[in-house]
Amino acid sequence: MKSIAIGVAAAALLALPSHAAVYAHYSFDTDYTDDSGNGRDATLVDTGTIGDSGITTTAGDYVFGGGAMNFSAERDYLDVAMATFSSGSAYTISFWAQKTEGDTGGAADWDMVIGDRGNTNFFIGLNDTTGAGFRWRSSSSAAERQAEFTVAKDYDWHLYTLVASGTTITLYVDGVLVGSDSGNSTGFQYNTIGEAYPSTNDFDFHGQIDELWVFDEALDETAVSNLYNYNSVIPEPSCLLLGAAGLVLTARRRR
Repeated sequence: MKSIAIGVAAAALLALPSHAAVYAHYSFDTDYTDDSGNGRDATLVDTGTIGDSGITTTAGDYVFGGGAMNFSAERDYLDVAMATFSSGSAYTISFWAQKTEGDTGGAADWDMVIGDRGNTNFFIGLNDTTGAGFRWRSSSSAAERQAEFTVAKDYDWHLYTLVASGTTITLYVDGVLVGSDSGNSTGFQYNTIGEAYPSTNDFDFHGQIDELWVFDEALDETAVSNLYNYNSVIPEPSCLLLGAAGLVLTARRRR
């Protein structure tokens, strides 16, 4: 009987889609290491009050694992080597974010999650009060290089997953499709997490970011849903339980 169960389990795993190509992954459980093994580690640049940004292990301030990246309101950021995706190439950028309430008024409405801090383009940002709430920008603010999506403007944890494929930008929130914007020049680059858009204004991220994934391919809806539930593009083998009733998936999300 045991051999039958093992055989069924193996067949179930083989039927699942293969892992997506991970370009970088920051779990932020204990440090700023790229957990993908690709060596794209980040370095904290802590300006102003030293020590007010860093890994937090406070319950409620992380989603998976044991920690998340906490950013103060002093334009602290994580420096990473420049990553570039050409227009038309496929990529996915996914992250959990929880904004801190109170940063409203003018530029403080914008919390930049990831982008290029060297210019006013190439960013993914969230807005507290104005506009649609989520903006992706490529090399300019022209219509074919910028997409906005209507999202909840609250201070709860949400998983934002942006997928670029061909000329289309698609956004999922908490594993659910929000919408797509087609006809875009989808090139993107980033060298910073928690900051972008150089300015004297306050465009830094204030709050927590957890489990930031970058894939060099376009995830499908199933993989995005799995990221939300399991922090993996497929349910991990340890999450698969075989019983008389069949296959049961056990979520491991901590919120």
